[in-house]
Amino acid sequence: MRLFIWTSSCILLICAALLLFFLSQPTRHSSRAYFKLKKEMEQEQNQSLSAEQKRIGVRKDYYLFNGKERLQTRLKAQSSSIFLKNEEEGIQIIEVMHRPNCVEQNFSNPSCLRYMEANKGIYHYGNETLTADDLIFRHYQIDSGREEIDFSADEPLAEGKATDVVFSLQKGPNYSGKETEVDLLGGVEVKSPSSKWNPTHRSLNFDKVGSIRPYLTLPNGYLEADELVISHNDLGWMVIAKGNIEGNSGSLALFKAQRIVSVQIQKIDGHHQFSSLLAEGPVHVELHSSGQSFDSKGLLSINHQKGELIAQSAVLPNGRVDLVNQVFFKDPLCGGYSNTFQLDYDPTTLQVKNVILKGQVRLRNVFSAEIAGLYPLDQHALADEVQFDPIEKKMHLRGLNNSRVLFLDSVNRMQMSAGALTITYDKEKKMPVVKGIGDVRLIFGEEELNKMKNWINSSQKED
Repeated sequence: MRLFIWTSSCILLICAALLLFFLSQPTRHSSRAYFKLKKEMEQEQNQSLSAEQKRIGVRKDYYLFNGKERLQTRLKAQSSSIFLKNEEEGIQIIEVMHRPNCVEQNFSNPSCLRYMEANKGIYHYGNETLTADDLIFRHYQIDSGREEIDFSADEPLAEGKATDVVFSLQKGPNYSGKETEVDLLGGVEVKSPSSKWNPTHRSLNFDKVGSIRPYLTLPNGYLEADELVISHNDLGWMVIAKGNIEGNSGSLALFKAQRIVSVQIQKIDGHHQFSSLLAEGPVHVELHSSGQSFDSKGLLSINHQKGELIAQSAVLPNGRVDLVNQVFFKDPLCGGYSNTFQLDYDPTTLQVKNVILKGQVRLRNVFSAEIAGLYPLDQHALADEVQFDPIEKKMHLRGLNNSRVLFLDSVNRMQMSAGALTITYDKEKKMPVVKGIGDVRLIFGEEELNKMKNWINSSQKED
């Protein structure tokens, strides 16, 4: 009897459980209600993680320490709105700034300030960057004892504008922008498809984008390259050009280089002027005033204030110069090679005053332009040093350390070996006149003849 009661109780419990299970199954209506409720709860949760805050008189100060370098950056805005949003990647905080401006000052050079301003900027707290569609910036040089500067009234060293600007403060201030234009004042301007600024290096970097390259307008000239780096020093502006360089240095010369060219622009009497140039070879130069041109595989330097241009050959590790690495020069009067090519000119008129060739000098067809079409000319000369006065039309060749000058006129069958000789142009006879100095011989020795043959053979190959 007890077993029957216990069995009946179990059956009743199982039936009750099954009835409760079937009655609790969700219907279509209850499923829709569940998912709707779940979605509303998620939206409420997301809304609870969104916020907005209005601010007036915003100011942020950043300090960067790099060895002895200490850089202060102050970011200010008239007003701003802070937005907190729950994104897929996490909570994002941005601050939309109205009329933001930024001031940078390097305490190792406190007289140099940089000021930037935009109509609107967005500050991203996650990566500490400020982005702006349009930006204007100015460089200032102030007196060391001056505490404040009026950025709207004081004259800057340079000013410019850019688009699509990103200003990062996370790893020290770094600025980048597009479609940049910079006025360095005094007739010097830069246009570039992109730009970068690193205040610890105190330089503006301009890079090409696609086929569009940075372009620098100089007083009476220009400079174009794959990359331009501009910085300010005690003399004025220093411009470093890199990669496929082409330029015109102050109406003095047209030059092309492949590696690197540095140009110093100096402010004189309130105006910026081309001051000096230094280029790494290979470099090609064409002088406007004299019609001369030359190619150098070594260093090229121009000191415009002194009126001096020097081109050097590439030097081997042992300090010697191989003939294939010499400076090649050509002008209306002659052409040839030397270890060093120096040209002295008047900085005002750009008139050439003197040309000096040094080291393994090899000349061909002296005064060829003066007698062109009158009669054939085939002259070759070897010397250690040559000085040419283009005004007096006089050339002085000499040997050093007991070496001799060799001269050959193949057309007139004349040979000359001497310690030195001069070549002048006779206007009446319309021909060059050669005079030997010191111990003069009119026939070459065997070694001298071999030297001359080697020079003639190499010059004929170049033809």
